[in-house]
Amino acid sequence: MPFATQLGWCPFIAFLFEAEIFTLQYDVTFTPFECLLGRSTNGVGQMLIRNYGLFWSREKVWWGSGGKGNAGSLLGKKKGAKRKEPVDFRDQRGVYVLYDETFRIMYIGQAGGRADQCLFQRLKQHRDDHLAERWKLFSWFGTRGVSGKGLTDKNELKPSLTDALNHIEAIMLAATEPPLNLQRGRFGSDVAQYLQYYEEVDDEE
Repeated sequence: MPFATQLGWCPFIAFLFEAEIFTLQYDVTFTPFECLLGRSTNGVGQMLIRNYGLFWSREKVWWGSGGKGNAGSLLGKKKGAKRKEPVDFRDQRGVYVLYDETFRIMYIGQAGGRADQCLFQRLKQHRDDHLAERWKLFSWFGTRGVSGKGLTDKNELKPSLTDALNHIEAIMLAATEPPLNLQRGRFGSDVAQYLQYYEEVDDEE
């Protein structure tokens, strides 16, 4: 049974709002209604999804080995880019989805509510909690933009109602892949997809 049928669209939308993906860092928060209307009480633009990754492999993440400089990374390369260096998304904020090896959704969560709960940290926790043996792949949708090889909180998006609704729809379509939807989600040209980046490690001495 498709996940969209199991969960229903309304609870999924409610989760996106509850996860505060329309939240400004660090201490200005808009209600979902204000954000959908594109309103700002202080002249600052609202935060929407800035980038995302689909069906990344848990096994291809470098989880770190302890010690200074070995904290691990969550590397992605912009789809279509040929020369740019990979970006580390370990400190990304937003929402994420865990899947088993058959692409069945096992868990939906949020990252970045606290400084110590970024995307990488949340995923790492799921390697040791009750979900440890239940997931192999993950997708993520981030609110922080890319600057060079890292992330930034600078927000230049001022979404209209149409843009906001397109983003909500796009997240649901990308995460659940309902079989009867013929068109893909419309994130818009300001939102970039990143493909998982990893380097093969030769274990032979």
